[in-house]
Amino acid sequence: MLNKALRTHQYDILYLLRVFIRHLHEQIAAQHKKESIDQKKLFRGQGMDKADFDRIRMNKNGLLSISNFLSTSAEREVGLHFAREALHDRKKVSVLMEITVDKNTIVPVANIADLSAYKTEQEWLFSMGSVFRIGSVECLPDGIWVISLTLTDDQDEQLSALREHFKKSMTDRNTCLNFAKLMHQLAAWRKSEYFYLMALETETQWQRRSVLFNNLAMVKGELGQYDEALAYYHKSLELKEAEESDSATDKATTYNNIAALYYKEKKMDRAIEYFQKAIKASNAQGNNDEELVATLHANIATILDDQGKYEEALEKCEESLKIRLNFFSSDSSIFSKYLQYYC
Repeated sequence: MLNKALRTHQYDILYLLRVFIRHLHEQIAAQHKKESIDQKKLFRGQGMDKADFDRIRMNKNGLLSISNFLSTSAEREVGLHFAREALHDRKKVSVLMEITVDKNTIVPVANIADLSAYKTEQEWLFSMGSVFRIGSVECLPDGIWVISLTLTDDQDEQLSALREHFKKSMTDRNTCLNFAKLMHQLAAWRKSEYFYLMALETETQWQRRSVLFNNLAMVKGELGQYDEALAYYHKSLELKEAEESDSATDKATTYNNIAALYYKEKKMDRAIEYFQKAIKASNAQGNNDEELVATLHANIATILDDQGKYEEALEKCEESLKIRLNFFSSDSSIFSKYLQYYC
């Protein structure tokens, strides 16, 4: 059930199994530290969907991420046995993964032969999320394709950059919120909504609830459910107003988001109304965000231009330009940008 959930991205099940997943990963890591690993090859035979196989074959020197816990064998013949079983399935490509593991790797991979139900298979288990560099892809005479892979670690530049990105964005104490953010970044809107709602059930701090309502509104907007999105934005605003939040920029951003929704719905007058509210909120208490205000004026100019109100649009563009020039040095690229708009 676990590996199926990992492969098919059933995040609701993964959330329920999160403690088990962590413990299994920790046990593999602990076993990995106990034993020295000489550089060696491990093998896995299986049937692979043709589309997945083609992506691997066309991505030589690229990265292959395995989302589930990966069982392999130190015996090549064991891998070939499982690969041969897939030869009779016309919907699958029979593959043998030949995995090179460096003795200095820090990626959790452990010899579990003594724990396995099948001692003769000499089983080794990789933790979930292991990433491999794709090497050669060659076909044996019997029709089995051999995919050469090399286990990567944190020294891989592409992998390190990706991991650092997710580490920075997945640091919240609320596990559901971390899942929601991940789904949001993957544009998995329904799953993101599911975890935002779960996070909302346990969150008590008004500031964090306000953020959750705001994020739910963004998700609903992406789903085209504009009325529900507006309702969530207003809930976010109500909390800020009830608690007398002095974060003017925060309120302005929410007003801007509401205006953007009205723009999508072609309700131009309402959009202008909320863009103006955003400007007022941003300028409140001398807390104004000049870059945001300049953008808001430009947004209004776009709507006025769409409505054929060219003189008013030009005035808004001039306001936006004036604000930007206050904090940008004279730059021909800025002038050219606005001149193009005027023309």
